[in-house]
Amino acid sequence: RSTLFPYTTLFRSPGTLHYSVALRYQAPLVGAGVYAGIRIDRLLHPVNDPSVVATFGLANVPAGSVHVVANRVFEIEDRITTDHPLYHVVVEDPLPAGFEAVDTTFATATQYFQANADNWQIDYQAIYSDRIIAFAHYLPAGVYAVHYLVRAVTPGSFEWPGANVSLQYAPEEFGRTAATTLTITQPK
Repeated sequence: RSTLFPYTTLFRSPGTLHYSVALRYQAPLVGAGVYAGIRIDRLLHPVNDPSVVATFGLANVPAGSVHVVANRVFEIEDRITTDHPLYHVVVEDPLPAGFEAVDTTFATATQYFQANADNWQIDYQAIYSDRIIAFAHYLPAGVYAVHYLVRAVTPGSFEWPGANVSLQYAPEEFGRTAATTLTITQPK
């Protein structure tokens, strides 16, 4: 009998204890994308400019191939492609440590930097310090886009995980873009 837990003997009983264990793991930070029923592509381009700096799809992006200059604003477009209707779609796009999300809903935000409008089917978008999350209740077959702005703030090399799209109530149907390493350089 323990002096710390004097009542432990009351709970002993013969029999079999059944339990389950859930294991969660993080996908590799650098690697190819995954297509499991939904496709997602990430496009990076300067704000107010249609030219594309980098595209992340299913193919591997060579490490160190994405270079941007600090103190610049960029637009990121997450493009979701589906050939069948989707219900309760969650898009999560993690940001590398050198990027900072720009919240244009603030009254003090400059009106010069504006992201393109999201498709009207995207119901909700939230900006966090380390990721962007978007949600849609229903997406018929087609191509849809989520847009947001980021600012390159810290020079250095940073791991950039892939963007994820999945169904809230059927997470086995998902997609992920390729991940890479982002290099931010000092402005000249």
